[in-house]
Amino acid sequence: MGIWDWLRRIFGGGGAAPAEPWPGMGPEHTVSPETAIELLRQTEFSHLAPELEPLMRPAIHLTPAPLEPDDLPMGASRLGGPADLPPGTEWPRREQRPLALLVQLRLSEASEYDAEGVLPQSGLLWFFYDAVEQPWGMGPADADAWRVIFSEAEEGLVRVDPPDDLDEWAHFAPHAAQMRTIATFPSWQTLEEFSTVEFAHDGEAEYYMEWLASITGGEMSERTWLLGWPEEIQGDVHAELVFYGSRPGESGPPDPGLPTDWRLLLQVDSMQAPQWMWGDAGMLYFMIRTEDLAARRFEEVWLDLQCY
Repeated sequence: MGIWDWLRRIFGGGGAAPAEPWPGMGPEHTVSPETAIELLRQTEFSHLAPELEPLMRPAIHLTPAPLEPDDLPMGASRLGGPADLPPGTEWPRREQRPLALLVQLRLSEASEYDAEGVLPQSGLLWFFYDAVEQPWGMGPADADAWRVIFSEAEEGLVRVDPPDDLDEWAHFAPHAAQMRTIATFPSWQTLEEFSTVEFAHDGEAEYYMEWLASITGGEMSERTWLLGWPEEIQGDVHAELVFYGSRPGESGPPDPGLPTDWRLLLQVDSMQAPQWMWGDAGMLYFMIRTEDLAARRFEEVWLDLQCY
């Protein structure tokens, strides 16, 4: 039994597949923003639709597709592999150890799916992380464990292979990043933190979470996406950033501000392809302040790791 089969047995029950609460939905199923709004109005908590609809955030779902080693278009969006960087840009390192490339995003490709229009219309973003040590992002000692690089140019790039001293496990095979626009809603933890939405009883809140999982694929899908709401595993990510930043001597991001100051830039799930795992089948959240996103200050991103 492979590791991913084992995880499905542990987290997915291992027996017969449970009945799907909504026909046509299940693992790896996502829906468009328009469809999500229609489905929301058909739920048992449809009386909350007027409050929940404005909270819906479109996200750009990234699905990996295999690539041949000699079929890597320069500057194209992909997961893993070499990085196509601006001339003179060095591969990021941490304490002499190379970081691993997770995502290379060509923004002119992503802009078609950016329903909010908050990303730059052109340029590239690169997301790197210390995939060997896998820091949690809980304090200043972790601040060099990730790097987000932004370039306004999409041409004149130079292909840089992962350094020889990068751990073999972190040499992630390149995969094309297929994109589609999907709907995301805040988790019940996030709703409790900074919204006025109130469920009538615990059962209604549980039903909301089941419905939310049904439109984003559930726990065993691969939920890697740009923008939208984070799909938390252990608690509200926005509040965690502020909590870490408020602990004397153990600050997370400097001047963390309020939970509402932050939003998701990129969520990276543990994925069978390109074969990466964060903690125990966990998730990486690259978070950014709204004002930094608008000003294109991508170097101000802070990372949070959660897992089961």
